[in-house]
Amino acid sequence: MRKAFSMSGLILSCMSPAFAAPPPGHEPAYYGPPESIPPPARDRAFDRLVSELTDLREIALELQASDGGTLTAEHSDYIQERIDAAFAVYRRHHD
Repeated sequence: MRKAFSMSGLILSCMSPAFAAPPPGHEPAYYGPPESIPPPARDRAFDRLVSELTDLREIALELQASDGGTLTAEHSDYIQERIDAAFAVYRRHHD
């Protein structure tokens, strides 16, 4: 019985607020960037690529619906040509 009592006392003492509090004068760690660092610049070419691909997805869904659920070979080739052109423009800005 004595062991159970002392073990529960140990557990309760570890759970007290005084045990969990940081030492006086201790500042919590800050893991973010310093305030003087500006946010990273947005990549406009990447934003244009995402916008173009999003538009192409909508066009492909409309063509798929008009084709009865499956893109025709012509429409599939058209979409693929537009995707290739969008990536070519993106690569041109990053080389």
